[in-house]
Amino acid sequence: MKQILLAALAYLAVTLALGLALAPGGQAESAATVARTLAMTGQFLGQWTGFGLALIGVAVALERRRLIERAGPILMMFAASLCLHVGFVFLKGTIPALMPYWADPALADLERGILGTDAWRIAHALVPQLPGWMPDFYLGIWALAAVGFPIALAALDRDAQRAQRYLWLFFGAWVVVGWAMAVLGASVGPVFYDRLEGGSRFADLTAALAASGIAGSKIGAVQADLWAAWENGRQSFSPAMSAFPSMHVAVATVTALYLAERSRLLGLLGAAFWAVVMFLSVYTGYHYALDGIAATAAVLALRAAIGALQSRDLPSRNPAIYARMLRAIAASQLLRSVR
Repeated sequence: MKQILLAALAYLAVTLALGLALAPGGQAESAATVARTLAMTGQFLGQWTGFGLALIGVAVALERRRLIERAGPILMMFAASLCLHVGFVFLKGTIPALMPYWADPALADLERGILGTDAWRIAHALVPQLPGWMPDFYLGIWALAAVGFPIALAALDRDAQRAQRYLWLFFGAWVVVGWAMAVLGASVGPVFYDRLEGGSRFADLTAALAASGIAGSKIGAVQADLWAAWENGRQSFSPAMSAFPSMHVAVATVTALYLAERSRLLGLLGAAFWAVVMFLSVYTGYHYALDGIAATAAVLALRAAIGALQSRDLPSRNPAIYARMLRAIAASQLLRSVR
């Protein structure tokens, strides 16, 4: 876990440098961006310190003898998560500076060509009026996974190899899906399409969001803040607009895969979590369906790559496993010679 913390610190340093270098408005705006991010950091600590302490309490309740052993990893993953999310604000804000938003028409056309209609229309036809808990789920419960996943692994998972695999997958997804792929497929999503491209292609979506109450919810407030930040030509407390691929769905995919590896029941809960996040990402107009599909595929590919690297490296890191492998090979050779 020390390696992950060091990687997170390096990530924060690079993102701060890149974000400040590309911040619009010169030095004055860069200083303002630093001030806003420091304020966001304080808010982050206030909101999630309690969560970290709660996980420590869970660890104590499960096995008091291992409290000291787990306290260090928990604190390291808390710090790593903090570095990740502060850095992500800066990094995501660099997307329009590195790549102008270009992909929305292509994504909208491709989605309509595959489905025969817009994905959001299907979502609103299925659920014309969202239950009151769903907007809070999309922002709050998802944020719990987005921030708390590495802390939970440090506190609760005794399998060091599995924990390491999913921690690298979690942090890797934020870099690969949340930034690298987002730069290549720079887009704003259906909810901002008409305001960016002009026209009224998604006017019905705007009306549907108002009718369903989304426009007046916390989600609507976040969307308004994102667009205001774009119009003002600066970063805000919220990261810049970015639709492809969906980081919401990427985090849900990592969580679902991990839960499925723990037990069948947890796997069903993880699949339900993924399905709700995927549905809401389309329903709210943040994303095209293709955004979630691409994010899921990318996380699956990352997991396969990390698993392959871990399997290749495992014997050299664990002599006992290497010895068992040698014994198994020797036993198989002995059986062949007897035959």
